[in-house]
Amino acid sequence: MDWGFVNVDTDNNTSYKVACFAMICHHCGERYIEFFPNAKQENLFIGMIHAFKRIGVPDHVLTDNMKNFFEVHTKNLTEERLRGNLIEFNGEAEHVHILFELPLSAAPSMVICSPKTQLSREARKRYPEMIRGKLIMEGLFLE
Repeated sequence: MDWGFVNVDTDNNTSYKVACFAMICHHCGERYIEFFPNAKQENLFIGMIHAFKRIGVPDHVLTDNMKNFFEVHTKNLTEERLRGNLIEFNGEAEHVHILFELPLSAAPSMVICSPKTQLSREARKRYPEMIRGKLIMEGLFLE
């Protein structure tokens, strides 16, 4: 879920900006969009309630801020530590999909272990409430 902003043109040649609330179900792909006069927190809650009524209540909600954090962090790890290139990043509440290219000299153990360790460590720091109770051992998440 995230906010976007659009300009609305009126009949008397003026325009004004409105906030567009958007939520996408990562399991079925159904989309919900609603427009508000601003992106204040109360409109976020109203938009979420309306979206949940329309597409159902998921077990987890992945906000764009969390997804963006993981994407930026993965890009930095890929480019700086592994000297590679992040091609595509996507994710859901319980896992991520990462497509990258690396030089032939990259060690397979570094390719797998380094991003997993770094992302896991940062996730625990930034989103402890999302992970609490889901770990049965280091690095293994359960639903």
